[in-house]
Amino acid sequence: MLPLIDDGDVVFADTRHRVPSPPGVYVLADQFGGVVVKNLEVVSRPNEEPIMVRVSSNNTKYRDSELTLDEIFIIGMYVGRFTV
Repeated sequence: MLPLIDDGDVVFADTRHRVPSPPGVYVLADQFGGVVVKNLEVVSRPNEEPIMVRVSSNNTKYRDSELTLDEIFIIGMYVGRFTV
């Protein structure tokens, strides 16, 4: 998530906020058991099933993707960082 977050930064997340509304920066569990920080935005229409979410990064070397809400494990909403 360069330039917002650098490798080695400690990230703080509000673990009470686990739904990607409003759109913003969220901390997620990835498919390999790691933790990543991504931009999330709901892109499906209201009441449309399944709920589709755009997952993107500030770092241009990563492509955007669209996943269902059920495919994403949201740990919490990003609230800040501490650079070591």
